[in-house]
Amino acid sequence: MANDDLPLKDTFARFTGGEADVTIAGMTFKAQVGMIGDGYGTPILAGVMVLAVTSEISPTAPPPLIFPEHKASLTLHHDDHKSVYQPVAEWIAEQEEGGNCWFEWVSSEQRQKAIDTDSVWTLQWYPNTPVGFNALAAADLDVLLEAAK
Repeated sequence: MANDDLPLKDTFARFTGGEADVTIAGMTFKAQVGMIGDGYGTPILAGVMVLAVTSEISPTAPPPLIFPEHKASLTLHHDDHKSVYQPVAEWIAEQEEGGNCWFEWVSSEQRQKAIDTDSVWTLQWYPNTPVGFNALAAADLDVLLEAAK
């Protein structure tokens, strides 16, 4: 008899005994986590899990905002120089040519790290209208996002 032909009485759910915090579709609750098995005591290893809800279900708070507020667009780029087959040092030199660079570096240390690692993140956002933007660059994404707050 194939597994999908087993009568319901031959299936079982084995629970771990502990509780876990579970969030599904923005709702958070505590649940025991279990696994479905066949009537022969063999767990089905196809990713089938069972949750037994053990607490009230409540809406989850939204995640903290990681990007700066913006009323128009926001664009995050990583390693634009690689799409034109340039080392980051050449790309930076082109961007900074003539003293009219479209972004500011978070710090001189982040600029040097970008050159040393051949990797750069840029973030451009329009805080109020589609006219007038802010733009920052850094080697590390977390440093860039922290500076943009």
